Amino acid sequence: MSIAEDSRELRRRRLLVEVGEQTARVVSDEIRQRHGTEAHIRFNAHALCIDKIIERYFRRVDAFKGNNDFREGDLINFSKIAGLFTITILEHKNEPLFFLSEAIAGSVYERMMVPLFVYRLIGAILSLDLTRVSGEIENDLMRCLTLHPQIKADADWLFWSFKVLQIAFGDPALSAPNPAT
Repeated sequence: MSIAEDSRELRRRRLLVEVGEQTARVVSDEIRQRHGTEAHIRFNAHALCIDKIIERYFRRVDAFKGNNDFREGDLINFSKIAGLFTITILEHKNEPLFFLSEAIAGSVYERMMVPLFVYRLIGAILSLDLTRVSGEIENDLMRCLTLHPQIKADADWLFWSFKVLQIAFGDPALSAPNPAT
């Protein structure tokens, strides 16, 4: 099945592209404000690597469901979606996700692009208000994302941590238990 045939793959792809493009704009604006220089950063939205990330993500979802006795059609929650995407993207090493101008190549900005992208993706998936996340929590999470794979979180710890983030900083309607289940 090609990615164009399944709407859930397309939704995940659109999410990655939207967050990737937003991340590129945010970092470009930050560089312009802090350094007074134009940084040309572009998310690699048309790359085959995005399709590969989506395929690997859904393989992880299927494996998780199989290992945890999910029935056909059962869905995973947002913290698991965020965790499985985090693992998949941090382990992606093939094509670059961002194109950067030579002016910032090799800089701390280049090293932070993927961790910042993942952080913003976690926020989007969990419906977090990232402006409410305390600096200490944000720094700890960014440290884990930046130091991957030296600091490699267990998937279950990621799921739990992301659920706690969602409860603390997310939309209360998404964090509340569903009374029907």
